[in-house]
Amino acid sequence: MMWNYAIGAYHPDELNGPFNFAKWLKLDSATMWRGNGVLEMQGVDKRRNSCKVTKFLGPFLSLTGKSDGQGIVVPHCNKMAPRLLSCFAKGNDSSARNQNHANVTVDVSAEEQHRGGAVLVELFSSQGCKTSPEAELLVSRLGRGDFQLEMPVIVLAFHVDYWDYMGWKDPYGGSQWTVRQKAYVESLKLDTMFTPQIVVQGRTQCVGNEEEALLSSIVNAPRFPAPTFQATFQRPTPDCLQVSLSGALRTKADNDGVNVMVALYDSGLVTDCPRGENKGRVLSNDYVVRKLEILCTVKDISAKKTVSGTVNFALWEGFNGSKCGLAVFVEDNSHQIFGSQSIQFPDAV
Repeated sequence: MMWNYAIGAYHPDELNGPFNFAKWLKLDSATMWRGNGVLEMQGVDKRRNSCKVTKFLGPFLSLTGKSDGQGIVVPHCNKMAPRLLSCFAKGNDSSARNQNHANVTVDVSAEEQHRGGAVLVELFSSQGCKTSPEAELLVSRLGRGDFQLEMPVIVLAFHVDYWDYMGWKDPYGGSQWTVRQKAYVESLKLDTMFTPQIVVQGRTQCVGNEEEALLSSIVNAPRFPAPTFQATFQRPTPDCLQVSLSGALRTKADNDGVNVMVALYDSGLVTDCPRGENKGRVLSNDYVVRKLEILCTVKDISAKKTVSGTVNFALWEGFNGSKCGLAVFVEDNSHQIFGSQSIQFPDAV
């Protein structure tokens, strides 16, 4: 089932028990969320369990009084108002160290170069979403190579923040990851945002816990040569990691230009969740993006030309380089991917 939009929260003093919405807001493609979701309703009829939505203030723009007169009937829900958007239905399928370290240089693996370019898989997830843990397990297996695919795969998990108001604030959630997902909603011409969602090579998407759809998207995704970056790691201060990269994109950049992105991700994360949709569960997360920086923006260069740059990552408390990795990928302004490369941390970091 697919919603044009969905509800982030309701006021428990106004409406209790099962309910449905007789009228709904029809949104145009430019309308998106921002901030925590709140509904204001009028005409609440507890006997009929219905009401008309008059205002939605929710993760994106404030909306007032917009209804197309027909609306969308939301099926009867049994005390699940906070869950109506929670992992709602599908869209279109389509420990800092005190000493500094010497420079350490790492190159792309010979296996990756031999097998061809990797496919970048992005998961948009949240610890506040009831169905996201299943998707997290799926991409963990994917990253480990459990599916024995012919092509290499790079997995990145972006934890969005628009579920943080539902009882549990995701410790890895961030508004910047919500913004990235919003950009995909626009570029892929989707009706709404949801979790868990997977985007493959920035071009196709599927529900994040659908294994068959995910594997099909990966197998059919366009592939590009892996960049040939060499990475030099430094710790100028205990709470900063500096990464210098130099290499060829192996993909020609035209006049529109591309961004070379560097993601620092963390794996082996375990969280006890005492509240929210996953109350009482122990959540495991891998490939969680903690930092994402632009190395450089280039245009009108050949595939063989060397590009260089340096990024600085502010490290978090408990940073453990043995559980982290880097992903470098080339993307255009709509986040379509034109090559990606995985770089493992050296032991010395």
